[in-house]
Amino acid sequence: MTFRIGDNTVSKKVTLEQLTAGLDPAKDKKKIDRITLIFNQYNTNTNGSSVDALDLDEQVALMNDLHRADGDGKGKDFDGKVSGKGLKKAGLAGEYKAYRDFIEAYQRSVASDVNTYNLTFKDETLDGTPFIETSAVQQGETTRTEFQYNNLSGSAERVLTTQSDTEGTRSFDPQGRLTRQVKDGTTVSYRQYDSGARNAKAGIITVRQDGVDGVMTVKLQEDGTYLNEDDNSHFRLNRSGFLDEFVLDDKNRITAEVWGENSFNYTYDSESSEPSTVTINQGEADEIMFNRESELYTSMNGDVKEYFQFDKKKRLFTQTHAPQPKEPPVKKHSRPTTRTLIKMTPGWRNQRVKPDADMTAKFNAMSKADEVLTELTAKFDGQLDTTKLLADLIKNNPSVFDANGIIYSDARWNRLDFPSDLTAYEIKSPV
Repeated sequence: MTFRIGDNTVSKKVTLEQLTAGLDPAKDKKKIDRITLIFNQYNTNTNGSSVDALDLDEQVALMNDLHRADGDGKGKDFDGKVSGKGLKKAGLAGEYKAYRDFIEAYQRSVASDVNTYNLTFKDETLDGTPFIETSAVQQGETTRTEFQYNNLSGSAERVLTTQSDTEGTRSFDPQGRLTRQVKDGTTVSYRQYDSGARNAKAGIITVRQDGVDGVMTVKLQEDGTYLNEDDNSHFRLNRSGFLDEFVLDDKNRITAEVWGENSFNYTYDSESSEPSTVTINQGEADEIMFNRESELYTSMNGDVKEYFQFDKKKRLFTQTHAPQPKEPPVKKHSRPTTRTLIKMTPGWRNQRVKPDADMTAKFNAMSKADEVLTELTAKFDGQLDTTKLLADLIKNNPSVFDANGIIYSDARWNRLDFPSDLTAYEIKSPV
């Protein structure tokens, strides 16, 4: 007796619940036990979501075993039929009925799945040792995904994953590291990775272009960039895995580079490490230049000068406000020698602040009365008529401010008056 495996179709993932669906726990107990036996035998990956399911790699291992059991042991006469004798010849554990019941349940489950892969088997030899090269292929309208395995010792080992679409073809090793990609006639290969991690950097990258003689080889540098030792050209690896060139001057400053979809050109003044001009080329008819002015960059929008901040790491210009002209430093004068008598505003007399040494030093570092007022009202929660309050602060403290609110160089802070009750200056909210 035999059972058939001729359709060679596997699923992205299949659970024991799917395999035993529709079986009666009592009447079909023996069949359920046999299905469970094979399921547990091949469910070797017990991490994450694969704990209670056969993942793609596990299903390929199963199908490789059944493929060996299908042949005559010499790599031929494969007819899609597996017998008990073939199972023993392949050295598989488990009785014939268990494999038969499992594969019937499995193919029933896979038949209702839309996320399936078609298997092809190729029998090869390596140093006289036979092995199976297996491909699991999923073909979409615009994409093709292929997982390749080698079976050298009765267990399938994934050796390559290839994804193809309208953008090109990309191949990955079992660790998920990019090993090769082809796009628009350019073939890029990656090898000698610096670790086994998925985000590891390739130590050597080669680039071949259709119609161009020779191969460019670049090597990984300590700073994470790549160097072509033949012509001393420099490159970075972009997010797509392709190389973007950049040019350095004799002071190790970048003068030209490709970044994202744009190219950048830089000029410098003398020894400065900050670019004096940055020119971005976004296409043949789309070029914009930025000129450095102090800490900002400017660019002309018609007749209007616009100002920008430049993020060097992100190569990003962000528009900002034009810098405000700096006020000239305030020149303090000493108090006049003649004494001025004033009629103080009600509520101000005998309201001395009596600042300590630290506050006095803070006041002496200021230049104008509005700075002092800000400090004096810092803890007030309400809304004040600061225009009137400032005028009264200047008027009632002739030993501290001149008529324009400039602090005297020898201000007498021990005579500073400021009312503790600011009710008269508080702006009331309308009821």
